[in-house]
Amino acid sequence: MPKLITLGSWYFDLDCGRHVEVRGMYCQQTYLSLLEGGPSRSFDEWVIEEVKTEMKPLWGNRKTHVILPPNFGERSMPFMRFSVWLSCNKPIDPQNVGSELVVVWFQNQFCEISMDKLVGDAIQSLAWDELAQDHEGN
Repeated sequence: MPKLITLGSWYFDLDCGRHVEVRGMYCQQTYLSLLEGGPSRSFDEWVIEEVKTEMKPLWGNRKTHVILPPNFGERSMPFMRFSVWLSCNKPIDPQNVGSELVVVWFQNQFCEISMDKLVGDAIQSLAWDELAQDHEGN
């Protein structure tokens, strides 16, 4: 069963200089909705489209960035997918109060590493100003 993790104060400094907070995290098996047969390129493309909006019922309509797995389309995707809702108190446009982004990535190795490393490695190099969206308030 998919797990929704709501986190308190969990912060990361990105390479671009942004300081972001994890507002929520969700993880699920990548092929959980595959009922019969095996992974295929068309199913993988469907998964990529689905993850762009799957958190909308829980986190609202937020801009989502999907980090494609290495060799996407050449072999099946990693076992797990992770989604994090990130928030930054600094807006992209100074007329707003902050910025935010939902990031989704896929990964096989996750039990052997800390959650800090798991999330930090995935989001560290995000180009925040290009990917995130501003918001007017919480």
